[in-house]
Amino acid sequence: MLGLGVGLGGGDSVGVAGAGFREILVDQPFSGKWMDVDMNLGGGHYTFQGTKFSDWAGGFSYKNNNASSAKASTKGVTAYRSIHWRTLNDTLELCEISLHLNLIDNQVRYIFQGSPIVGPITIQETETNVIILVATLTSVNRFVFVHPNRIAAGVDVDKNRSIFHQITNPPVMNFRSFNLYEHAMNIPVPLSATCAYVGGVTHSRSRFSKELTLTPTLVGGECLFAYSFESGSINVYKISKDDILTRYDLRQANIFTRLFSGLTTSIMRTPTTILDAVIGLSFFFSTSKGIITTHIVTLAMNGQLNLWSCPNLDNFTEWNSYHCGVVDNRFAVDSHIDSCMLLRKSDDVDHPSFAIHIPGDGFRLYKLQKLAGTASTGQGGNALSQSSPKFQLVMKQRIEFVDRDVMDFCLTSDHIFTLVNNPDEEMEWAINSYRLDEPNSSSRKNHPSFTSALLEPLPAPDPEPNTEAKEFYMSLIFNNSSFTATTIMKALTMFRKDEDKPIRPDIDWDSLRITAMNTIDREIALATSDTEFDISDEDYTELSLKFWGMFYNSCVEYHIHTVKPLGLFFESNSNMVCVVKKSRISFLRPTSFLETLYYFPHTLNLSTSHAHPESDEYDEFRKDLVSVTRYLGIVKSLEDIFNDSHISKIEKQLRQNISQLQDVCKEIANFLLSTDPHCFATVERQLVQVLCSKLQQLGGNAEIAMKKTLDLISSWDQGDSAGEDDDDASTFYMGSRLGVHVTHRILQQLMQHKFMIARDTIVLQYMVTAFFASRDDTELGGGDGDNNSLAVPWSDQEDAKWTTAAYFALMDVTETYIERVPDFVRERGLKVANILKLATSSDSSTRGGGGGDDFDAFWPIKLLEGFCLSSVGSHAIRARLSLSSGGGCSVLAHAEATGRCIWTNSFQDNTRPMEDYLIVSCQYNILKTYANFMVHYFSNNKAHMKDFYLGLSNLCLFNEDVGIAHLCSINLKSAVLDEYFCSRVLQLDLPIEGAISLFNSYYVRVISILQVLEYLQGVRRMAMEGFHAAATEEEAIKMCTLAFKCAIQLDDYNEAYDYVMKIPTTAESGSQEKLASLRTFIGHLVRKGEMDTLLGLSMDELFNKSSSIREQIEGILFAQANLADPLEPVGAYQMLYVFHLANDHFHKAASTMYYKAMRIGDKCTGRDALLAQKACYLDVMTCLSLVTPTDCRFVVKKTGIIRDVLKEVKCFNPEQGGNAEEALTVPCVPWERELVVVEMTEIRKEMFVLIMLAELEDDTPVKPMDFERRAARTVDMLRLCHQYDDAFKLAFLWGIDPTPIISYFTDVCCNLVHNVMPKGGDPGVYFRHVDTSDLASSSETSYTELGFRLLEKYLNQEEKPRESCLHNAITLKLLMADVELPQWLVASYKKRNVAQLLRCLIRYSEWEKAAELALKILDAALGRVKCDEFDSTVKKISSYDTIEPSGLPLNYISDLSGALKEYGKGNPSLIELHGTLTERASLFCDRVIACTNERKIMFAIDRK
Repeated sequence: MLGLGVGLGGGDSVGVAGAGFREILVDQPFSGKWMDVDMNLGGGHYTFQGTKFSDWAGGFSYKNNNASSAKASTKGVTAYRSIHWRTLNDTLELCEISLHLNLIDNQVRYIFQGSPIVGPITIQETETNVIILVATLTSVNRFVFVHPNRIAAGVDVDKNRSIFHQITNPPVMNFRSFNLYEHAMNIPVPLSATCAYVGGVTHSRSRFSKELTLTPTLVGGECLFAYSFESGSINVYKISKDDILTRYDLRQANIFTRLFSGLTTSIMRTPTTILDAVIGLSFFFSTSKGIITTHIVTLAMNGQLNLWSCPNLDNFTEWNSYHCGVVDNRFAVDSHIDSCMLLRKSDDVDHPSFAIHIPGDGFRLYKLQKLAGTASTGQGGNALSQSSPKFQLVMKQRIEFVDRDVMDFCLTSDHIFTLVNNPDEEMEWAINSYRLDEPNSSSRKNHPSFTSALLEPLPAPDPEPNTEAKEFYMSLIFNNSSFTATTIMKALTMFRKDEDKPIRPDIDWDSLRITAMNTIDREIALATSDTEFDISDEDYTELSLKFWGMFYNSCVEYHIHTVKPLGLFFESNSNMVCVVKKSRISFLRPTSFLETLYYFPHTLNLSTSHAHPESDEYDEFRKDLVSVTRYLGIVKSLEDIFNDSHISKIEKQLRQNISQLQDVCKEIANFLLSTDPHCFATVERQLVQVLCSKLQQLGGNAEIAMKKTLDLISSWDQGDSAGEDDDDASTFYMGSRLGVHVTHRILQQLMQHKFMIARDTIVLQYMVTAFFASRDDTELGGGDGDNNSLAVPWSDQEDAKWTTAAYFALMDVTETYIERVPDFVRERGLKVANILKLATSSDSSTRGGGGGDDFDAFWPIKLLEGFCLSSVGSHAIRARLSLSSGGGCSVLAHAEATGRCIWTNSFQDNTRPMEDYLIVSCQYNILKTYANFMVHYFSNNKAHMKDFYLGLSNLCLFNEDVGIAHLCSINLKSAVLDEYFCSRVLQLDLPIEGAISLFNSYYVRVISILQVLEYLQGVRRMAMEGFHAAATEEEAIKMCTLAFKCAIQLDDYNEAYDYVMKIPTTAESGSQEKLASLRTFIGHLVRKGEMDTLLGLSMDELFNKSSSIREQIEGILFAQANLADPLEPVGAYQMLYVFHLANDHFHKAASTMYYKAMRIGDKCTGRDALLAQKACYLDVMTCLSLVTPTDCRFVVKKTGIIRDVLKEVKCFNPEQGGNAEEALTVPCVPWERELVVVEMTEIRKEMFVLIMLAELEDDTPVKPMDFERRAARTVDMLRLCHQYDDAFKLAFLWGIDPTPIISYFTDVCCNLVHNVMPKGGDPGVYFRHVDTSDLASSSETSYTELGFRLLEKYLNQEEKPRESCLHNAITLKLLMADVELPQWLVASYKKRNVAQLLRCLIRYSEWEKAAELALKILDAALGRVKCDEFDSTVKKISSYDTIEPSGLPLNYISDLSGALKEYGKGNPSLIELHGTLTERASLFCDRVIACTNERKIMFAIDRK
């Protein structure tokens, strides 16, 4: 880097002896709305409504409170803070601005109705207040505001408030006005006026600033006003501390002098000429031994310069006059007068100096000089006290300046700035600067005294559109010009109709753009509608150009009117001159070092006559400086002959295809060298001679000069970075909207200047190359050197090309307006910024207290302004402030530091603040533009950052596919070698080792971004990219797992299964991760019910050495089924069941459903559970029907509570003492059975229980060990519900005694016999669930008959052979109900157990029936009737029987006989039956005896 940035001080022999200045025009109204205040000054003022005075403008700069003792809350409050004002007849406009804070309520407009303002106003500050003094034609006015430091020191006070905020919020400012005249008649009109404040602070320091908001402000000093009139009189007014107005005419101070000199005739005479009339006057004060002396310097039309002094303001009449001579000898020799002279005082309060401008001659600089002696008598004759100092004005310097039309000038400690108007052109003006330490006029030819500042060019009227008219002018008006919203609205008035709705004054920028476009389009449409024929495209284009051109020219006219300057003042904090214009302001900043070399080379003092302690290095530096200056002179000569077509060609090529930039530059070079046959212009042919002459001056240093110039314009770095916690940089950071705008405009000018030099260098290289290629050495004007060698280095244009491209790209990007970011995009962007560890919080202290979003609809913000406002930009700029000298201008230093932040070649510290800001602020469209510029326009950037930013931008803008494509296209082999890529993207510490291992870091970082954006498709794709690029198995496992998880969330099950299969299983961790992923996968399928997906998976591969995929899936499904809810319609059990069916594993399928049924019974409740349990059993039966009979069993483990053993038991331990009565009583706990073999028969029994429960609408499933109990309960329920068929069937399956069923049905039959109907009266309810199809019945069959037929059926069906329990139950029920026993029952009963039947009849006193049955039994035994109607116990007695007859119910017959005898008393029939039975029993006994005897005889014969 060429160290040419030193030596800028004014005292250096090689440096800027009088650096130039450049204007910065403030584009937008950075202040708020105007607060209009009407000043009611009383009667008499309206007499002067027609009086017009010159408009005045000026300003006041606060002293910066940067003392170490200052409070933290007030430090920097007044930095870069000032007040500018302008007078428009009777209106005073005041505006407070700050480059550091965003001030609110900072504009006020005071209207002194009918009383024009005379002369400039005065603004002064004390420690506690700001005093504004205004002199009008008929009044003197004092405004007192609380000082900003006092406002900032308050509690809960917004330090962004302007002092004018006090006017209405709340009105604590103090205003005092005094009328100068009691009557409005014959009031003299003053020529000029001035005012000043003298005194102490307005409040004692002990009073807290919060008190200022409670009590009115009181003035602690005195205010002075002075008026001069054509009569030569000077009236001085004083507003005392007690608000008392005192007046004194300074003419009275001359009476004593005239009296002592004998000029009595002139005592009472008023001058008849205006020679003595004062046209300029100014106050200043001096202090000696605590006494303040007031002085007034006056300048008369005749050039007389006088000094007036008042040693004691308490005695306001003691004024003394000192004649200080004439400002020019011409005034002394003749009666020459000049009313256009201007008198100005410097800002130095302690040692003020005065400057007088004499039109056509120049300036006279006067210094105050204290006279020797302690006491004397002035011209007024009054004795001065010994303590009063005496001064005189002594001219120290005379500066020639021939311009007469000086509108205003200001005097600083080292410069004079003049505002000059062109009398021939009203809209042309100039601002000149003169350095007071400039060498005298003897060397003025080499060092011109006054240097014209570089002013902002006015918009060119009637530009030539290079695109469609609407697009061209809209871009020109709203983007590429400095038109304010007010200017554009005024220009639109000529196109608005009376019926149009007025444009709102507070319309935002975008709405104004749309309004303007619609208005002009409407005018064009109206113009085309007037013709009867269709308008051609050419005519429409012409109309469009006409109307858009009219609109643009109107904007230009109003703009020129608003930027006409009125005055200027020096802003001491920023070392800039503020130019106050009609409606706007601008700043004059010192030029940078490069600008000085280019525009103001005459300010350089390159003298070799000065000694230097390091002469060799100093001489070398001076030679380099001379070479660069001469080279820039060549470039400037080339720029002077460039026309707009040449510039537009280069910029167009830069925008379209930078690779062909050299061709365009070569074409322009050939054209300028007159090699083009169509070029006949003389000026181009003269360029050859200029180049020859200047190149001859450079000689062999041409290559060095060019390279050092390119180094100078292509680098902003001049040292190491400062710390980010620099207090001074933080305190004085230009963080307000106005401050960043000024920074943006300065940087825009600096970049445009460097771009111009680099661009011209390319053309110059081609010109020199072509020139030397076609000419010999002698054509250079001499042959004393190897001039032909100069052509060699000019053939390499790469450095100039890349520098040109870089500045073009940066200017294009930074001039883009910030876009409004939707909330949903901002939310995504902030997530990405957090992943990249970028600061996303805004710091109000670095943004001038503004805070909030960068976008403002009422003030469009350009990208560079937003960057400076942001937290990212502010920290970056403050860290680089120490690298910028700024030529003594802190504002220029800020701009240079900002340029260092955005310049692409200055990223040695691996930080790119501009790129970080684009990400944090979510300006993704701009970031895409910037990224596209990175490869083609920035020489030190690589494609990987471009692709990363393009990918990031598209992702956040919901163009996910495009974003992923960019992120995947990054060449990681080159990217990981970039330290910035590793530190910013990969978040790795430098230095980095092992580039291959960084690939995974990149994919992890990108995947984390995609995850916060919830873009699963991108995560999956990037994970597979990372899988293929993985260097280790652990990385591959991680990437495969990420891809699997994304596929699962996207419900892409086939891809998810493939990712599971790709997980490496070489290591133990891989096997575990693969198994875990497979579990997750199966669980997701189960939850989603993706049965088809499960069946479609390929499971033939081996999972590991010991198992297959199918086995693992089966085990996972079974494990998840045992943990899942068995009632899920498509749950794990169902999936496992279908899985087994699909694989023809019917036995496993049946086992699965049986397990499900058991779990339902054990864990679930409700009718749905019961129905599900029933369905499971049906599935079990279906599956078992498909297997061989030998496989219709499986082993299960049933668990549950066996209610039969759930009894309370005594827990007694004899070893612990006590007795059994004291033992604890505890219930039995559920017990677990061992594995059992379940047969198909048992399954069928359990299934039928569930079927019956379902039909009975039961709501409780059956527990695995509770089927037997529930079966018995179900039988009872079926019996009660008259479902006798099912009840008998269930009882049969489970071995349950059917007696209760048949007994219940017998009761039903009895009810039918006795005509006892059920509820509802319909006896058919008894048979609704009974199958009667096999019974012989007809429509005439009664329910009673039908019931007994069913009873007969059930009896025959359910009674076991050789048993009579059911017969006994039926018989007892019928006899109990007094129902006749059916014959079929009696007949059946007799064959099964006739003795039991007889006993039943006896039990229920059926004596006749019992007697009849007993007689038949006896007759059968006697052989009188057949025995086949009875059971086997009744048979005929025979002597051939081997034993005695023992089966006959003789006991029952005997009991019957006794009962007949007992109950037959009084009942002849029973007596008769008793006799018959007794007789028949006797016969039976006789027969038995006879048979016995016969048997004995027979046995005896046999023995013989």
